[in-house]
Amino acid sequence: MEGKRDKIIFIVIIFIVLIITLAIMVPKFPLFVVKKTFNYAVYHIVNISGLSQWLVKGILVFALMPFYWALMEISMLNITIFKRQKRHRKLAKFIIFGYSGLFFLTMFFLSRDTYFQHYNGDPTKYYAVTPEGIRFFDSPGYDPKYGIKLQPVTPDIINKYQRNKLGFVPNKINIDSPKDYQFFNPITGEPKVWYYKDENGIFEFFNGPGFHPVFNQELKPVTKEILAELMRKIEEAKQQAEAARIEKEKKKQLQILDSYIDISLVNQKDVREASVIILDENRQELPGIESLLNDSLRAMGIIPKSIFRKNFINEGIFENIFSGQTKKLVDLKVYEQTDYVILGKKKCSYEINQDLSGVITATLSLDLRVYSAKSGELIASTVFREVGAGFSQDEAEKRAIESLNEKISEFVSKWLK
Repeated sequence: MEGKRDKIIFIVIIFIVLIITLAIMVPKFPLFVVKKTFNYAVYHIVNISGLSQWLVKGILVFALMPFYWALMEISMLNITIFKRQKRHRKLAKFIIFGYSGLFFLTMFFLSRDTYFQHYNGDPTKYYAVTPEGIRFFDSPGYDPKYGIKLQPVTPDIINKYQRNKLGFVPNKINIDSPKDYQFFNPITGEPKVWYYKDENGIFEFFNGPGFHPVFNQELKPVTKEILAELMRKIEEAKQQAEAARIEKEKKKQLQILDSYIDISLVNQKDVREASVIILDENRQELPGIESLLNDSLRAMGIIPKSIFRKNFINEGIFENIFSGQTKKLVDLKVYEQTDYVILGKKKCSYEINQDLSGVITATLSLDLRVYSAKSGELIASTVFREVGAGFSQDEAEKRAIESLNEKISEFVSKWLK
């Protein structure tokens, strides 16, 4: 009997404790659930939408009032049997289920245009590049239509998608002066220019991300390394252009030089060379006198060399040098062809001697000047005057020239010492 009584007492005590616990916990249960629901909803709604947490909290405070009532109604001990009470409990259950569905629908609509979590930036969607374009999904896996494995979204892919969606097509831009162009946002440091580099290393620049309109290659954002490479290529191109300009100018100068002197002839090392031009009053060359000079030069170990063209005479270069503008020799780089330049002018007057049966006397004057081809300096000069007689002017002049032979040899040997 005593054992049976102890069991009854134990059961009564347990019952009393349970009643007290329920009396304490039941009123607090709805508030506990509402607080948990409130915090959970605030976190996920803000995280998925980026809305202000104060706005979300304010809306939820009012929105969860019916939910709190429904929890209170469900948690009350069903100690009455009134039909009205049963109707209240059914409504409460409907509200609780309705709130659950409403929360998931809200999350769905808020996340439709959301690709990253607000708090940590983790991707919330996955994508596949298909023939239809970029398709997005809310979970990893495979595209159910094309079987393409889904990838988590990235800021770059979303940027491209949105630009394409808004009709933004990257346009080619010309950058004439990279040093003055703004390639990066001065506040954020983000690139403002995208580029395509072909197989020859040639750059094309665009004002936004996307694909090259001809080669269908993805454009890449400009980096400091790419900018440094571009500057280096521009500098190399400038140097090449300058080298080409210099080469072109050099060819032009050579053409000019070649119109005055034969640049194909080269001054030989360890050999002394000289070029001779003797002109008469009509600016015509005198081969006879030139031949006398050349013979004298050879006798002294100097190789005579004919380097001057007709333009040297016709365009007045001879006269300029003879009149003292010897820098012309340096400008023409005559030193590359010879060591010395010998210029001369001949004048001749004639007189008929009636007492000698019309014999003609020719008085010849020869002004000779020797220049250094390297410096243009006048090395030596002299004026020869000789007389020759004959029955014609040509014969008389020839006799006068013949008498120059010995004097020319003496002159050459004198200035060479």
